[in-house]
Amino acid sequence: MRESDRFGLWAPVFLGFGILLYFSLPFEPAWGGAALLALAAFLAQWRLAARPLLRLVLIAAGLAALGFALAGLRVALIDHSPLTRELSYGTLQGTVSAVSREGEGRLRADVEIEALEHVPDPPRKVRLTYRGSDPHALALRPGDRIEGPVKLWPNSLPAAPGGFDYGRVLWFEGIGAGGVMLGAPQVLGRAEGILISARRALHALRQAIGARVLAAMSPDTGAVAVALMTGERAYLPEEVEENLRASGLAHVLAISGLHMALLTGALFGGLRLFMALVPRLALYYPVKKWAAALALAGAGAYLVISGMSTATQRAFIMVALVLLSLMLDRPAMTMRNVALAAFALLVLRPESVLSAGFQMSFAAVTALVAVYETRAAQLNALLADWRARGPLQLALLYGAGLLLTSFIAGLATAPFAAFHFNRVAAYGLAGNLLAMPLVALLVMPFAVAAFALMPFGLEAWPLAIMELGLEGLLAAAATVAAWPGAVRGVPGGPEAALGLITLGGLWLALWKGQVRFAGSFFLAGGLLLWALAPRPDILISENARLIAVRGDDGRLNLNASRPAFQASIWLRQEGDTRSPRSASENMFWRCDALACLYEAPGAPRIAHIKDERALVEDCPWADIVVMERDVGWGLDDKACRAQLVLDYGDLSRSGTQALYWNEGKLAAETVRGAQGTRPWTRPY
Repeated sequence: MRESDRFGLWAPVFLGFGILLYFSLPFEPAWGGAALLALAAFLAQWRLAARPLLRLVLIAAGLAALGFALAGLRVALIDHSPLTRELSYGTLQGTVSAVSREGEGRLRADVEIEALEHVPDPPRKVRLTYRGSDPHALALRPGDRIEGPVKLWPNSLPAAPGGFDYGRVLWFEGIGAGGVMLGAPQVLGRAEGILISARRALHALRQAIGARVLAAMSPDTGAVAVALMTGERAYLPEEVEENLRASGLAHVLAISGLHMALLTGALFGGLRLFMALVPRLALYYPVKKWAAALALAGAGAYLVISGMSTATQRAFIMVALVLLSLMLDRPAMTMRNVALAAFALLVLRPESVLSAGFQMSFAAVTALVAVYETRAAQLNALLADWRARGPLQLALLYGAGLLLTSFIAGLATAPFAAFHFNRVAAYGLAGNLLAMPLVALLVMPFAVAAFALMPFGLEAWPLAIMELGLEGLLAAAATVAAWPGAVRGVPGGPEAALGLITLGGLWLALWKGQVRFAGSFFLAGGLLLWALAPRPDILISENARLIAVRGDDGRLNLNASRPAFQASIWLRQEGDTRSPRSASENMFWRCDALACLYEAPGAPRIAHIKDERALVEDCPWADIVVMERDVGWGLDDKACRAQLVLDYGDLSRSGTQALYWNEGKLAAETVRGAQGTRPWTRPY
């Protein structure tokens, strides 16, 4: 069969499809049957060597069933019960498992619960924030056993039906609730054990590295350097983060494939050069393989020191496959290695297929490798005689390569950035062209040197050179972010649209022949589905305090600017760059101390009741009534003829509701309906 050597590249795609099918269900399925189906499909395909097409169908079905079963197994292995109701006050006793700073006077701690007042069956682990100045609280470390009063609340619901489910992310991290410490906790002692001791030692090491870096640099550059070297982002000023986002350079802060590639590349190149300078080593020993092995060890150390985030683990697996290929004399940058890395990650963490980081990382790498495979001969011809070229030609080649790389990666990741973040950095290509040479030549190589020399107290000079690169990076980010229209909002699209776009991109990248161009039809279909996706006419928050109504201009009119976080998410999902305050300043909402009323041509009349005294007058007038308290006020159904009446109790059970108004009739979607009943969702 034509292109039969490319069939194996689709293995992680079918595996991922099975995982997505598992997560799309509104109930918790019995995954054991999927495991048996996968086994049966794999056994049956062995007997069908003479029927290759049927064999491929069975393998694809088996991989999808395997993905479904792996997702179910992962959920079963980490199963825990999250908090279901808010706890306004209770004494908690537990052991700190992880600590991170969140700015001056703020600390975040993950605490494994031993006892929790008023909650007989508490969650296993909670994420607490401390705000204050107590030095003992701010000096908490992993392994500390603490006791103190806390306020806890369940993991958050999505801000709108079909929206990002941060509660599910927390559940997979083992977090059953969030909350705050109501005062400085008392440290009862220290837990014992090898794992706890290792966590304490690692925390102390990361803190020491961060302190040395901050002492050697200015506040802004030091904060970025600490984020790159240890993964600690608490010291980053908001202005710096916003400039990096607006200039398309936010990826610099997330320790991922770029950082791993630059760090291991600097390690591999430096070690190989050093060993090549020793004639006996260069002539009689495989110094290339030795350098690859040592670079792999360095990548592992960086993984641990940087905090072992999911994105960093993903990057480590990808880099490890490349270095192992070098050690085994195999081609390193191939689509097969990309597929192996994706397959391994999906087996280990099936839920990662839902994350923006996984999708964007593999979109960028897949697109880059596909272009390299297609144009390998031309690219190799350009680089073959690089020694004969002058400095200017080499600089131009480097710039052209960087421009091409940034363009391809930016184009491949744009749909995922638009879907997950609803914003696009319009000048991201320019930002990357200005900043990435500094990151590649000054920042990451000298970060490696600083790591190596820090045990001897000699890190000052590499940090000074690293700071020069970071100053250029921040200057480039600030310049590009200041250009008019640097950030553009993009309305969110349906999951089906992103699925079609993803399939189109994979079709173009994984096949080699003319058949690959059929992927453009999937891309066009996905973009069309995105553009035509219906958008809700009304959004009502789960606490019954925030309501948004779509006006004739297509933009949302808010009844208030708070809760600001939820209002910001609604606007961002619309691709609307206005602030909540700006969106709440409109002519359609009329508010007093008792109620807010919405009236506009062609739209339903809405009464947002804050005080029961407004019911008598406003309820008969409105098509939709939303009450900030429960209906226990004694609502008279005869007096209130609204099509829809929602009170606080209704909305707290359903979550945020999205309403569609069509020719005087209402249709509703709810967060609970979109979530279904899964282990990470709250019970109704």
